[in-house]
Amino acid sequence: MKKFWTVVLGLACASALPPLSAHAQTNSYKQTNLVSDTAGMAANTDSKLVNPWGIAFVPGNPFWISDNNSGFTTLYDQNGALNGSFTVAPPNGSSNPATPTGIVAPPSGVTFNVNGQPGIFIFDTEDGTISAWTGGASTILMVDNSAIPSAATGAVYKGLALIKNTTGSFLLATNFRSGKVEVYDTGFNPTQILGAGAFNDPAPPAVPTGSGSPGYAPFGIKAINVSNTAMVVVTYALQDTPMHDPLHIAGAGFVDLFSADGTMVRRITSDSHLNAPWGAVIPPASFGSFGASGNLLVGNFGDGTINAYNFATGAFIDQMKDQNGTVIANTSLWDMVFGGGGPSGDANTMYITAGLANEQHGLFSAITANATPAPTGDFNISASPSTSTISAGQNASFTVTVGGLNGFNSAVTLTCSGMPANSNCSFSPASVMPTSGGMVTSTMTISTSSSPYMHAGLISGNQTGGLYAMILPIPALVLLGAFLAKSIGSRRVTGTKWISGLAGSLALLFATACLLAASGCGGNGMNNPGNGTQRGMATVMVTGTSGNLTHSTSVSLTVQ
Repeated sequence: MKKFWTVVLGLACASALPPLSAHAQTNSYKQTNLVSDTAGMAANTDSKLVNPWGIAFVPGNPFWISDNNSGFTTLYDQNGALNGSFTVAPPNGSSNPATPTGIVAPPSGVTFNVNGQPGIFIFDTEDGTISAWTGGASTILMVDNSAIPSAATGAVYKGLALIKNTTGSFLLATNFRSGKVEVYDTGFNPTQILGAGAFNDPAPPAVPTGSGSPGYAPFGIKAINVSNTAMVVVTYALQDTPMHDPLHIAGAGFVDLFSADGTMVRRITSDSHLNAPWGAVIPPASFGSFGASGNLLVGNFGDGTINAYNFATGAFIDQMKDQNGTVIANTSLWDMVFGGGGPSGDANTMYITAGLANEQHGLFSAITANATPAPTGDFNISASPSTSTISAGQNASFTVTVGGLNGFNSAVTLTCSGMPANSNCSFSPASVMPTSGGMVTSTMTISTSSSPYMHAGLISGNQTGGLYAMILPIPALVLLGAFLAKSIGSRRVTGTKWISGLAGSLALLFATACLLAASGCGGNGMNNPGNGTQRGMATVMVTGTSGNLTHSTSVSLTVQ
């Protein structure tokens, strides 16, 4: 009984759900490659775009991108046209190019002091440095932790975010080697004013068995706005043995949510689709099927896929796919941002960076939702009652209902099949024309006969007579033939004997003819003509046809 009520309750809940809209968006997106270091791969080619990582912009101005394997930051407009480039400062005493990763642009009213000037764009690097651009040819080095605590174990910064709360404005840098998020004030000084554990997960999950990883470490970091509330998303990946790079393992990674003051709110997800996740962004409502309110997009560095999650519950929704249903994947995927207008791109378009194979090349692309095609006009069909039982000789009536969908307004022709043998089906009217959103009906009548029904396999009187007609003459003809043969072959037969034999054979033929007449003439009188309706149950198919559209429904008819 308990199981019964569980099922009933489940059905009731299911019936309460709103029907899916015919205009519902599908998971279908288009990627347009704007810039690459490889000729022919994108609309524009730039040799400096090698392992492009973080993206930032001042709304209405070009995108600034950190080029991790060339040491530059390059600027592009919404079409991928180059708007300039600047050098990112390396660590003190280093002649090697810097390895920039994260980048932020302080908003209006927030100033990070760079030797008395405001930092317009701020970068961190895998070298363990933080530098800022104030308008010169190169950034200015502000933090150098490349050899702290030692040259072999210096900081490795993989991501950078900027947060503003009631205490002030702060930079948040993910140190992948130490496994901590470091907090810096507007003077580029490390601070624990928000607490020693601010923006750090106090209880990360255990590493997968056999991975050999020292543990999980904060990898990417992104400031987001949820219902006008500033929050921070931190993505985690498994460290390799030197604690410099992430391991690429399916299902390895998790995503945490923090309040603006650094308090951990909850773990958003740690599901099997994650693989060294780095990028995270909340899409606008207009961004196709993933633009629904309350979704979070998470990009995997490990396998290059983009996963959609319910932001509130952490439930996995789907992986981003193209118009063919193929999962979109960009190897070594990094940042994901939505445009800021003008040269900084369309607000409904997502811009991504990827380092491609082993981070040795680069790609800057735009992803847009494919337009949902207009719904096709269609109709549905139903019949009631679904079952009917009648006595032979009676008529069965059914109401056939045809409804128009998505602007459908064409004629639908009705036909039926599968009726009992020796019954007739008719419609009144035989053709209907529903309007979109409306319904029309037709009456289907199945008429039956009360005469007895004879199965087609039984032999009729005419068939019996025909059978006798073939069989009975045989012995008479045999006797006659034998007599004639003997008479011709033997000349000793007297005339009297020959006449007697012939008369006997003719008499036998006459008797055969009488039997044939009796069997043939009496057949129809003794056998049932078999024109009644077949008894029993039949499934009658009701079909509506309009051009290339065909839909069917069925009813059950029992004739007693």
